[in-house]
Amino acid sequence: MPWSRSLIIKKGTVRSCSISKFTLGAGFFGFIHHVPIWFQAVQEVGAIGSGIRSLPMLVGTIIGTAFAGQTVVALDPATTTAEWIRYQA
Repeated sequence: MPWSRSLIIKKGTVRSCSISKFTLGAGFFGFIHHVPIWFQAVQEVGAIGSGIRSLPMLVGTIIGTAFAGQTVVALDPATTTAEWIRYQA
């Protein structure tokens, strides 16, 4: 079914979301990779200290991803406006 994938990518919404996700993922990967190196090179901490200083960023990412995943599962196209506002507040 390779033809169905090409039809999906031709949709503007799917294409723009894919490009956006790829760009954000590439930027985040660079950030995750270079921040510990920056801690070691500029702030002159060891590998363990660099890992400890990176923990708040990683824990925040894990919590945010889990919350976003639960929100996406809980909401569907038939969700009322009141429920959307409850999740945004």
